[in-house]
Amino acid sequence: RFNITLGTNRLDYRKSENRAFFLAIFRHLAMVGLRGCYRTALEFCKLLLSLDPDTDPLGVLLMIDFYALRSTQYSFLIRIFNEWESHRHLSQLPNFAFSVAVAMFHESGSGTREDEHLAQRADNLLKKGLLQFPSILLPLVDRCGVVMPPEISTHTFFAKEGPSSELPGLKQLIGLYIERTHSVWKEPEVLTWLEAVCRSALKDVDAKAPVVETYRKVRLARYQGTPRNILRHIIVSDLPNVTAMLPADVANSAIMMYDPLPPEDSYSSYSRPERRTVAGASRAGLLSLFLQSIVPSYNPQAPAGSNEEAVGLQAAAQAIAGAGAGGEGGAAGALQNILAALRLHLAPQAAGEGGEEEGEEEDAAVPIADDINNFDLDNLEFD
Repeated sequence: RFNITLGTNRLDYRKSENRAFFLAIFRHLAMVGLRGCYRTALEFCKLLLSLDPDTDPLGVLLMIDFYALRSTQYSFLIRIFNEWESHRHLSQLPNFAFSVAVAMFHESGSGTREDEHLAQRADNLLKKGLLQFPSILLPLVDRCGVVMPPEISTHTFFAKEGPSSELPGLKQLIGLYIERTHSVWKEPEVLTWLEAVCRSALKDVDAKAPVVETYRKVRLARYQGTPRNILRHIIVSDLPNVTAMLPADVANSAIMMYDPLPPEDSYSSYSRPERRTVAGASRAGLLSLFLQSIVPSYNPQAPAGSNEEAVGLQAAAQAIAGAGAGGEGGAAGALQNILAALRLHLAPQAAGEGGEEEGEEEDAAVPIADDINNFDLDNLEFD
């Protein structure tokens, strides 16, 4: 049986009918997160991720760490990192490289031996994150309104490896993390811990440890482009400072917010039937529809000469359409043509009906014809 809370249900984002559901959940969790309901937002993140965990079409992994930290669900964040790191390489995302370290730091507060081991893991993970993504430090502390000691803030490793030197793909990931998660770094004990780990990382840099050069080469090779799901996440998140980092080809293209950047292999479960277009509708407009309601045989698409009545009506309708532009005969002449065509249509109809029922129906047709014959064009006024 279908039970959305089990986390075993899957929806294919490539199917166009499913995408509205994904986007509705994303926007809802963002709204409840803005209201401070971080645990609720986290549960919706879990739901959204469970629908398509393999492709993660809306980039839930880029924000689930924030809601886990704000709702103090540290054990969940550590568990998903430990279970998914081997096959999803979450440490290559700046948000996991730093947020999991923060979660371990908070979880190691009781002083037991197990917590001491967790604290050591937190130090190592944060140090690794700083060596992997050195350009994140100065913008992060600046966003927090904090100034690092000069020996850290002026060191060439952090100063030269600034945001301007990063590849666009990595710059977008770092911008997302800073814009969304900077508040978790404002706690005094967290800032003290960050400063201590920065000093430890700089010792490895000054000692020219091989791992520093290895991480630099990895950065240059791995973040050459931005996957489509990350671009989609940036668009839907609508964070102004990050949206400005979108590539020019995406920023300058038409983006439908109800379906931003649909998958290139998108498909639909049904095909929309083609709507019949009326060739003369653009010229005669409502008049053409009016004539069709009176004379069902009137068809602007009919070949020339195929129907004498339709030809007369079509010519009259086109004359009225052109009357405003100075067409010959004016609107009054065009109306006269329409009345003549209607007489041509109604007279045989009245005669044919008279052969079968010479009573009421024949009598009913005569006043209509009389009204048309007695139509006074002299009193018509045209704006």
